[in-house]
Amino acid sequence: MLFLRVAIVAFLIVFFMPSERSLAGEPLDSLCVVSKISISGNKKTRNWIIRRELPFAVNDTVWPSDVEKLALAAEESLNKTSLFNFVFVNYEINNQYIHFLVEVEERWYIWPFPIFEFADRNLSVLIKEGNYSRVNFGGYLRIDNFRGLNEQLRIRAVAGYRNQLAVNYTTYNLNSGHNHGVDIMFNYVAGHEIPFKTIGNEPVYFTSDNGFARNYLEVQLSYLYRPKLNWFHRLSAGHTYINVQDTVAALNPLYLGEARTDLSFFELRYEITHDKRSSKVYPLRGYYLKGVIHQQGLFSFDDFHATSLEGSVRGYYPLGGRFYSSSDVLGKVSTEQNLPYILSEAIGFSDYIRGFEYYVLNGSQYVINKNALKYELMPTRVVNLPFIPKGKFKKAHFAMYLNIFADMGYVTRDSNTPYNNTLEGNFLYGWGVGLDLVTYYDNIFRLEYTINKFGESGFFLHFGAPFLRN
Repeated sequence: MLFLRVAIVAFLIVFFMPSERSLAGEPLDSLCVVSKISISGNKKTRNWIIRRELPFAVNDTVWPSDVEKLALAAEESLNKTSLFNFVFVNYEINNQYIHFLVEVEERWYIWPFPIFEFADRNLSVLIKEGNYSRVNFGGYLRIDNFRGLNEQLRIRAVAGYRNQLAVNYTTYNLNSGHNHGVDIMFNYVAGHEIPFKTIGNEPVYFTSDNGFARNYLEVQLSYLYRPKLNWFHRLSAGHTYINVQDTVAALNPLYLGEARTDLSFFELRYEITHDKRSSKVYPLRGYYLKGVIHQQGLFSFDDFHATSLEGSVRGYYPLGGRFYSSSDVLGKVSTEQNLPYILSEAIGFSDYIRGFEYYVLNGSQYVINKNALKYELMPTRVVNLPFIPKGKFKKAHFAMYLNIFADMGYVTRDSNTPYNNTLEGNFLYGWGVGLDLVTYYDNIFRLEYTINKFGESGFFLHFGAPFLRN
């Protein structure tokens, strides 16, 4: 029946619609067959890893009018793997047969390097406070295309202001379809100095002269499932243990709750993501949806119990010419309205409102909305760097965008929120202009001038280097 329906549709199109001609002289509205997929340039990445990311396969039938869209979608999908610096997908149509030609230029996948970094929340805080004693040093090994199978292995060992030993391994290759995987994570962090409370919406630090002020240990095992190209499921089970010195519990009894010096609990987390962005690093088209349900405390003997829901909706829209816009909404709600201080991070930590980089807000529920209008000052340019010898760093790309932005957000004021933290329970907003430089290996440099709700203004510099992240 399906074949008959296709045949009838094809017949009506051919005889009643104006015909156009392809390269081979066939009507452009006749179904074509993907007869061949050629892959070149991949010296380490296995062919089937690349084929897994393509929105088409051999023997698929497609309309010729959709071939260009499929080629573009294939380039975007391969770029989102972060395995390649450059991806080119071309095609040939001959007698209703399509031959796709996929050419890739691989990245450098092994990153062993020493670590010398500052532990402040962001670069703007470091520049403002000028406290250069919060230094971490150590070593970091990251292999992004382990065994050529798009597996990731990360090992991080750090000492100094914060001591850390972290190991993380991710693979999607548990089955022949390569859509079932696991993520194994071990993370131990200990610090002599920690923020133990917030006053005036700025963190206050405690420094220990005798041992670590805090020990933090987290282990987690996640099952990964990718049923379709842009759908991702993650089910994680883990355990968290936190220990602080008696002085920390005395200075802030809410740090772990109930003046505890230890906090231990098992947890379960389910996350679903639908990613249709043109890029993971700097998207200009598409959308991103994410939902999370998180249960902290599974058993009666756990020290802490709470259920939370998190969500994120992000849209990216080309407006024509060189103009683009974007809008993001993300937030969290929790059944526990008075979280331990260490678990109450809301705005100003991993997520912030531009113009409020110097501040932190704690709470059990929050929402953030970010909006931007972008103009492409300099379209993507590819250059050969003259001072670098031939290899995976020789060719680089650059693009520059001017943007106008407006952010807003709100954090609930819980009953245990200190009275002198006035930003919680207060609608916040900031706006400004920025200049973004996007370059190879997913690096982004952002210079922004922002004015917030209270008239505070200034320049803020942000730098993103994914290969340095935990």
